[in-house]
Amino acid sequence: MAVKTEAPQDTYRTFFNERKGTLERIPKGISPGFNCNQGNAGRSTAGLEHLVQKTQEKAPEQLDSIINSILKSQVNKNDFYGFIEDALGKNQNRQHTAAVGLLDSKIIKFLMGKRTDISKNSIIMLESKLVNGKKYTSKHTRMGNAPSKNDWYNLIDWLMDASIFWDGTGLIYLAKVSESQYMKIAVDISLKTKALQGTKLALPKVDTMYLLDLTTEHARGKTEFDRIMRMEIIR
Repeated sequence: MAVKTEAPQDTYRTFFNERKGTLERIPKGISPGFNCNQGNAGRSTAGLEHLVQKTQEKAPEQLDSIINSILKSQVNKNDFYGFIEDALGKNQNRQHTAAVGLLDSKIIKFLMGKRTDISKNSIIMLESKLVNGKKYTSKHTRMGNAPSKNDWYNLIDWLMDASIFWDGTGLIYLAKVSESQYMKIAVDISLKTKALQGTKLALPKVDTMYLLDLTTEHARGKTEFDRIMRMEIIR
C-alpha cells in the first residue's frame, strides 16, 4: 500500500476583519476569532494572554474550558517541564516566565465582590526567579519544605484543582500532597512585576510555594494550615 508522505495542501478563504479594517486569508474551517496557532499561544505567557483576550471577545462563556484545556494539554505541559528544567539549570537564554493557570470566572466574580477587577488580566504566571532564586530556595531548603522538581511539575494541575482561599490581599491555594502534607501556593494579584528583557507583564503571579507538614505545630505546619482554614474560601 502506497504511503503518502506529503501533507495535504492548505486551502484558504478571504475574511474582512471589521475591527481592523483589513482583508485576511484564513484556513478553511477555522473561525476568524481563532485564527492563531493555539499550540504556540499556549506555550508562552504573552501568547496565552492574547488568546484569552480573543476568547473573551468571541466566546466568553467558553473561556474557562478553552484555556484550561490548553494548559493541561501534554504539549503545553512538556514545554512547561522544559521551562522548569531551564530555570533549575539557570539557563538565562530561555524564557523567564511561564503561564501556569487561569483565574476562572468564579474567582473573577469573587474578586469583583472585593472591588478588584482583573478580568482582563486573568492568566497566572510563574517567574523563573522564584524557581531558582537563591534567597527563596535557600530559605525553604534550609527549613526542609522547598518544592522539589516534581512539585514544580505539578503546579499547573494544582492551580486547577486545589482549594482557594482569600487572605485579604491575595489568593492562597492549598493542594493536598498526602494525608499530612499540603502544598501552599500564594498568588499575588497586585499586578506589580519588574520588566524582564524589556517586557513587563501585568499579570497575577505565583508569589510563594512551599510544603506544609501537619505533623508539626509551627508556622510551616499545622499552625499555618489552621490559619488558612479560617480564611474566606473561594473554591
